[in-house]
Amino acid sequence: MGWGFPVLLAVLLAQLSAGFRDAPDVQVIDVLSLQDSKQNVAAVEKLSGGLSALSDVYVVSTIRLPVKMGGILFGLYSKQDNRKYLEVAIMGKIHKVLVRYVKADGKVHTVNLQNSVLADGRTHSIILRLGGLQRSNMQVELYADCRLVDSSQGVPPLVPLPREADMVEIRHGQKSYARLQGAVESLRLALGGSVAKAGALTDCPFQGDSSAFNSVNGEVQSILGEHTKALIGQLIIFNQILGELRQDIREQVKEMSLIRNTILECQVCGFHEPRSRCSPNPCYRGVSCMDSLQYPGYTCGQCPPGTTGNGTHCRDVDECELQPCYSPEACVNTEGGFSCQPCPPGLWGAPLAGTGLDYAKTHKQECVDIDECVDLPDTCASNSVCINTVGSYKCGGCKPGFYGNQTSGCSPRKSCAALTFNPCDTNAHCAMERNGEVSCRCNVGWAGNGHTCGMDTDIDGYPDRSLPCMDNDKHCKQVRSHLETGQVAPGNRSGRTWKQVRSHLVTWYLQTGHVAPGNRSGRTWKQVRSHLETGQIAPGNRSCHTWKQVMSHLETGQIASGNRSDRTWKQVRSHLETGQVAPGNRSDRIWKQVRSHLETGQIASGNRSGRTWKQVRSHLETGQVAPGNRFGRTWKQVRLHLETGQVAPGNRLGRTWKQVRSHLKQVRSHLETGQVAPGNRLGRTWKQVRSHLETGQVASGNRSGRTWKQVRLHLETGQIAPGNRSGRTWKQVRSHLETGQVAPGNRSGRTWKQVMSHLETGQIVNFPQLLVSIMMRW
Repeated sequence: MGWGFPVLLAVLLAQLSAGFRDAPDVQVIDVLSLQDSKQNVAAVEKLSGGLSALSDVYVVSTIRLPVKMGGILFGLYSKQDNRKYLEVAIMGKIHKVLVRYVKADGKVHTVNLQNSVLADGRTHSIILRLGGLQRSNMQVELYADCRLVDSSQGVPPLVPLPREADMVEIRHGQKSYARLQGAVESLRLALGGSVAKAGALTDCPFQGDSSAFNSVNGEVQSILGEHTKALIGQLIIFNQILGELRQDIREQVKEMSLIRNTILECQVCGFHEPRSRCSPNPCYRGVSCMDSLQYPGYTCGQCPPGTTGNGTHCRDVDECELQPCYSPEACVNTEGGFSCQPCPPGLWGAPLAGTGLDYAKTHKQECVDIDECVDLPDTCASNSVCINTVGSYKCGGCKPGFYGNQTSGCSPRKSCAALTFNPCDTNAHCAMERNGEVSCRCNVGWAGNGHTCGMDTDIDGYPDRSLPCMDNDKHCKQVRSHLETGQVAPGNRSGRTWKQVRSHLVTWYLQTGHVAPGNRSGRTWKQVRSHLETGQIAPGNRSCHTWKQVMSHLETGQIASGNRSDRTWKQVRSHLETGQVAPGNRSDRIWKQVRSHLETGQIASGNRSGRTWKQVRSHLETGQVAPGNRFGRTWKQVRLHLETGQVAPGNRLGRTWKQVRSHLKQVRSHLETGQVAPGNRLGRTWKQVRSHLETGQVASGNRSGRTWKQVRLHLETGQIAPGNRSGRTWKQVRSHLETGQVAPGNRSGRTWKQVMSHLETGQIVNFPQLLVSIMMRW
């Protein structure tokens, strides 16, 4: 038996040598060159065929990784469920290479290959051998820099790849390594062959080949025992180590020769000191370098503030991730630090810039709002409201006491109270016109242009004597000449002088006893004189007082029974002379305003009938039913119902005049006490109504949805108010009155001139008596 083992070893070596000669050609797949899906499918088909037919497959790559970095180098995955058919990953921190793949039972198996220092910033070559693919147990070997560093025996085999090659995806770590400031310089798959042939792809001069051993391993197992098999394995590994040792010796010889030649050259030059490895500085820019006895001969200091690394390689830290600025978009990351952009418009804050994560954690940019209304001049129009907002501002309307807008500016609102001096005569008062202008008007019993006033005994609007007015106003002239000279006054609609009218009245009506046309009392002069002398109450006398009683009330100052104003004659006369608004005056207008509306023919503000005084007078004289009269009754019918006490047809209240008069006293009580009267549809007191008029608010229940100021604005600007049923502006209405056209929607079908003609040609009206009657009524 002494010769048995040598013979057996000789036979085995013969088979090994035969295996070397019969080794098939190596198929190489360059993974980094796979660009499209067709190339990927072709590579998967070739790899699938190799895994099912060949014994060995090699993963050959050349990589460079920063210190303690790592990632997936190569992998085969399922596109459906991301199953790992094969995955090779490098763990730089723990110096390991992990091989993961799915087993036949569906679970993932991991092979740990240690002693591989690959993440140090230098270029390394690795060879991963997957052997025994056609047997029940597989072996995995890892070669780093042409040297076997670790292996694992008896691991579960790989599962076959699916037949559909397009369902398998090949991935590599070229992009992820580049993000880590590393690189995958080459990545190939060698199908079949030996370690030596695989090493040739990375310039590793392996001596011998272990593939022959792999090919006859099955036969060896059947012949030799466990001890012999282990011995042969050790011999093969020893043979590989010897080859590597020989290669290292060759390298050492080259290095020694280079060192010897360098020393000789230095001796010739007279330089005996060794060269510093810190010149030139191999460390990162700005990092100090110190010579060291350990590899690689130098030591680098810490990376500069704002960067991280090992001193040789430093990368910038993104401080903007901590959001030190007012907004994330305002942060600008710079090399080694960061800076914040200025605060947004409308905000103010100090600029911020710094270096490092600690500075970004402890410092934050603060931006506070700028009050443009206080800090910036001329933000809005002068004397207007300025509203400050976060980052901006808004301009509102004019302040109280001013009018205008942001375009034209805000000017002081004119008022009599705001005047620094009184431009009016001592016998005149200040008044505000609709256009906002201030004017002067003479008091009752005085006439003129307001700046100059004279006595007006007959209260005809003209002074008793002509006044020296600067503007030559017509009200400064004396007009009594028409009465004295007998001329026809301009604007006299009858075309007769005063003497003719007086003669006609005296010689006709007084002598004949006829009732003058237009005489609303329906009595002759004799009847009137009889009532005055006898003290009887004249028929149609609404006050129910005799002349003596009336005269007594005027002289004594007592309040006559039935006086609706609840004022004495002296109080009434006082209000007329001073121009004050009398208490209980529902129109809220002074006598001059009422008189102005009577003379000019304008419709007074608050006139609910929408008719001028001339139109009202026409309906009273002709007995026609006024347009807009909701009762459908003439004045005579209304007067009849008042005198007889009957309930008028169409009276929605179902009450006589006496009952209504009683209710008016209750209404007056509610006005004075501020209570809401029963049946008041608005549900508001008089003070609330008046408040809405003064403040300009829209009253609750206001069907037009407009304030009093808006209504007045539509009258002044000529706009059509919303809800205007006629569809005409105030100017159009006035135009129809002046031009004599029939206004659209005019139910009478008559022009203003036709109506005026009927008034002039029909009857003669005693205007002085009418004026006295109006004054008595007021």
